[in-house]
Amino acid sequence: ILQLQKNKLTENLNNLKEIEQYVSDKKITFLHTVNGNTNSNFNALKEIYDNIISRENKAHDIENINNKENENIMLYTDTITKLTEKIQDILNFVTTHENDNNIIKQHIQDIDENDVSKIKEILKSTIQSFQQIQNKINEIKTQFYGNNNINSIIITISQNANDVKTLFSKDLTIENELVQIQNRLENIKNAAHESRSEQMVQYTNAIHKYIEQQFKKIENNPDQNEIDSTMENIRNYNKESEVKLQQILNYKNEFASIIPEITNLIALIKSKYGNNNISYTVAIKHEENAQNILNDLNKSQNILTQSINQNKKNIEDLGYKKQGIHNNNNLHTANKDQEISQIKYPNNTSHNDNDDAKYKNYHHSNSDKTGSSKTKSSGDSIKYAGAIAFGLVACYAVANFQKKDDTNEMDLDNDEGFCHEAESKYFEREDEIIEINMNEDY
Repeated sequence: ILQLQKNKLTENLNNLKEIEQYVSDKKITFLHTVNGNTNSNFNALKEIYDNIISRENKAHDIENINNKENENIMLYTDTITKLTEKIQDILNFVTTHENDNNIIKQHIQDIDENDVSKIKEILKSTIQSFQQIQNKINEIKTQFYGNNNINSIIITISQNANDVKTLFSKDLTIENELVQIQNRLENIKNAAHESRSEQMVQYTNAIHKYIEQQFKKIENNPDQNEIDSTMENIRNYNKESEVKLQQILNYKNEFASIIPEITNLIALIKSKYGNNNISYTVAIKHEENAQNILNDLNKSQNILTQSINQNKKNIEDLGYKKQGIHNNNNLHTANKDQEISQIKYPNNTSHNDNDDAKYKNYHHSNSDKTGSSKTKSSGDSIKYAGAIAFGLVACYAVANFQKKDDTNEMDLDNDEGFCHEAESKYFEREDEIIEINMNEDY
């Protein structure tokens, strides 16, 4: 058992000596890298640091094993000491009373003196064996737990590791900040993916395509219900776009806050390592990525803002188109009423003047005077045509009364028929003139 223990402790000691030498060498390399004139490579320093910490942890594992073995050694020593004392007591008892016949007869009646001597030899031999075991235990304790022992080596390893930790504390802070910034950038980047300009172009293009199709559909088949539905859909698109716009603004604020942090970290790295090392390059890359994403979010914001404004104009245009359809329907009804009025009252042309003015006020806000002038001209034309017709009929009647008396009644009837025919044709012409004048208003 002691030999196995010694072998185990010897192996542990050799491992600790190897670790001690490794940590010592790496500490020298670390100091040379940090204090040298060349720019430090953070990743190289971190690798040295990690290796030293790993070796230190392994040394502490060995320390725990050796402490366990030391407890066993103490237990062995205590057990052997107690056994030796008991055997020594027995030997003393036998030796003290060896010549006392009464005692011998009382306790060892059937054993002769030779047997007593043998017992004494056995007891002495046992004590010697225990002493030898104790000597070996003491040898192990001296070899592994005395001066230059395992514990002293472990202490040296820990001291060297702590020196490196102290030197690396600032570098560890830089590393932690780089890792935190990288994680933040990655999280914001993933969250803002749907808000990037490429996604916004696809989103707004789909909206504009729908609106374009609806405008063509309404142009080909004007319908107020279709216009109402389209306007409502566009309003909903704008509400959705405004939500996306607010998300973009939130992401912009996050990137705007992280960029100064990266800039400060870059300045710290440059002051310690210069600008020719991996840490500086990584930090610069983070800053560029953050700025590029921020610029892209600005682009997304502009795309959405323009889309929202264009959609508002589309809603306004549809509103005008809807009102135009409404006015055209009213005008169509008014025209039908006017045609009926012309048949019943051919000289009354002022029936639809108010509706005409309403239509014109919507479509031509500056044409009130023009419309009034045209209406007045139509009335004057009708009056002049009526006066001319009356004059012609009067002249024709005078001519008939001046005819010779020998004109027979049949001729007069024929002349009257002719008169009626002429009258009819003239008024037919007069109607035509009225129709032309009325068309001018349209």
